[in-house]
Amino acid sequence: MKTMFKLITITLGAVLICSSCNQPECKNTNPIFDKYSPESNEYKKELANVIANIDRSKLTFWIDSYLDDNVSQRILANVQGEGLCAKMVLIVYNPESGLENIIANKAVGYHGAELEDVQFEIKQDSTSIEFLVKEIGGVVD
Repeated sequence: MKTMFKLITITLGAVLICSSCNQPECKNTNPIFDKYSPESNEYKKELANVIANIDRSKLTFWIDSYLDDNVSQRILANVQGEGLCAKMVLIVYNPESGLENIIANKAVGYHGAELEDVQFEIKQDSTSIEFLVKEIGGVVD
């Protein structure tokens, strides 16, 4: 009986967690995003090109996971808008960007949360492309 109660509790908890995420479904139509990893230069170059041709204010961001390589703190986010459906590695450029709690918790408990009003810049040179978060307006969990 205890095992059955635990199973029901876990199942209900998972359903509630998933139902609280309001990320709309999207389908990627860009073969570059299927072929390469979001951390590869090929992927980031294509993503920067796509973003250059759309209205940034119409992009929505949803937390996927936290990435930490002891060099930079990064958030892997799902980004959607105007036909774009991709993942973006956001480097936390400003420690007071509005992402403090997410960074402190390494995004645990934030999977699927929406990042509002994401202000970012694209830093590009001959060898790399980075998406630097300057500030966010808030987190909708």
